[in-house]
Amino acid sequence: MELKVSGKYNDTYLEECLTLWKFSSKAAFSSAKTCSICCLAFLTFGLLYYLRGKSIPLFISSFGIACFLLLCIQLLNIYDLKKITKKNLLAKIDKHRSNPSALRELLFTEVCVKYSDPEMMIELKWTAFSHCQEYGNYIFFFLNESKNPALSMDHKNIPESMKQELFGLINSKILMRN
Repeated sequence: MELKVSGKYNDTYLEECLTLWKFSSKAAFSSAKTCSICCLAFLTFGLLYYLRGKSIPLFISSFGIACFLLLCIQLLNIYDLKKITKKNLLAKIDKHRSNPSALRELLFTEVCVKYSDPEMMIELKWTAFSHCQEYGNYIFFFLNESKNPALSMDHKNIPESMKQELFGLINSKILMRN
């Protein structure tokens, strides 16, 4: 049995990749959130000292400034990474948009999953995957011991006639998390 899911290089592909980027960047956003909380805590301590008429201890102001600078650096890195990712994706879409035969394909078999596009082809045995997860309109496939998805698939690209059989195959091979 072979089940093929194809997708074109278009705005749907851009949306899929940016969703994949957002999903993969959860740890970076979590770290920025932690820094924000630390900044607010040190700001609150400093404000309490100031309102009481006491001088702000050096360690509070030093840690507060360090957390703020770290937060700024993290947010700039996240912004730059997203900007570069989007620029590269748009370039890839423009490169392949004019060629209607340029497709991204996932081929599911009993033995493996094959991914191919005009630039590469990879074949991964089912044992290489730890699980897959639905996120919005997408299904992300995770390799063993990886926190970030290796492959993604848009529900819109799956023909209705194939959905039940495809999900049956996926569920028989790897764990589906929600």
